[in-house]
Amino acid sequence: MSTSIDTVTISSIEDRRIVLANSSIARVLDVGTNWNAIRIGVRLALDDTGAGTQIRDFSRFYVGMLANPSAGVANGPMGATTSHFVGWQNTEIAWTRVAGPPVVWDCPNNQNNTAVKKVGSTSTTAALGFFGRFSASPASIRCGVLVEITKGSPNFTVQSLYFQSPALVDFSKETFIAAMQRPTMAQAEGVLDGISNNWSLPAAVNLAVNEAVDGYLNALCVTWGKTYPVMRISDIFWSKIS
Repeated sequence: MSTSIDTVTISSIEDRRIVLANSSIARVLDVGTNWNAIRIGVRLALDDTGAGTQIRDFSRFYVGMLANPSAGVANGPMGATTSHFVGWQNTEIAWTRVAGPPVVWDCPNNQNNTAVKKVGSTSTTAALGFFGRFSASPASIRCGVLVEITKGSPNFTVQSLYFQSPALVDFSKETFIAAMQRPTMAQAEGVLDGISNNWSLPAAVNLAVNEAVDGYLNALCVTWGKTYPVMRISDIFWSKIS
């Protein structure tokens, strides 16, 4: 497992990126558990593995909230000792390379995006459906995913927003920030659709969550479970909606 930093210049702007290779990143938020609804946005690109290839065998791509991350995020959602994680997971077992241009990774099957709660090795999921596309052109194209989690008793709701089709364009930091600041996910979609009208916003789904029993969610967490290709993260945003 490794995490590093690289630098690329896109449209004359230097971009320092977190590089995830079978690894996780987590950050305890200054609001702690003092939130009712929280939105997480990740602007990213993946490396290209070349013509005729796929990303195979379950990517372990998670975005969400984690309880009390340990050193090296050893208790994150990729492992069997997860403290308590609630958020989004891509469960596609074979991402297809689309030559473009630009080159993208396509998650072609329905029901490959899920809301997930994980404690220890036990996951509870609810299907969010549809498919998504992610950039395989890290030198020029960045896209990503937004995830919103809203507390309830006993059900939390989880909703995701991601690019669907056809060809990707580069999404700037300023565009993602504008989407993160909108009051609703539908309005966030409107901001992103203003750049390229191909974003998908499935209906929110419910997960039964008990923080008092399983752990209070106080840290954002992003994981990528492949050493090749690596994931290059330009930004991780969060916004306390309420």
